[in-house]
Amino acid sequence: MHIHKMLVIWGALMGAVTLYADTEMVNGYSWVYTINGETAELSYNYPQPSGIVIVPSTLGGKPVTRICEGAFGNCSGLREIAIPDNVVSIGYGAFVGCTNLVKMTIGSGLEDIPQYESIFGEYEFTYIDENGEEAVGHAQGSASLQEVE
Repeated sequence: MHIHKMLVIWGALMGAVTLYADTEMVNGYSWVYTINGETAELSYNYPQPSGIVIVPSTLGGKPVTRICEGAFGNCSGLREIAIPDNVVSIGYGAFVGCTNLVKMTIGSGLEDIPQYESIFGEYEFTYIDENGEEAVGHAQGSASLQEVE
């Protein structure tokens, strides 16, 4: 079911590339994606996924090949995620703030296993230090991740 459509035109030095942003309902979530040639790139979804989530292998009739930057940002209810074989890249901070994510199943198509900090990003928090003063700390986005398959 398509909820909305918009046309985004992106100019480049050698001409213009046209990307279509669209939304498709799959398994109770609205997945927002862009079509880039013959592939789809997952931008984000709503409502925020929770529990066990399987990323769709196709959106708009095209294979999902990329999970974009921040796609699952701050989905604190997300516990497990399965990424299909046709996904070849995961953007920086795609899972930042997924503090309860304990298991990630990655398909065989991922060309480079991203470094932990690149897909979970880094976030800032405040705490009270040993002198009783407020201080700023930095941590990775998912301290709970226990298993990657």
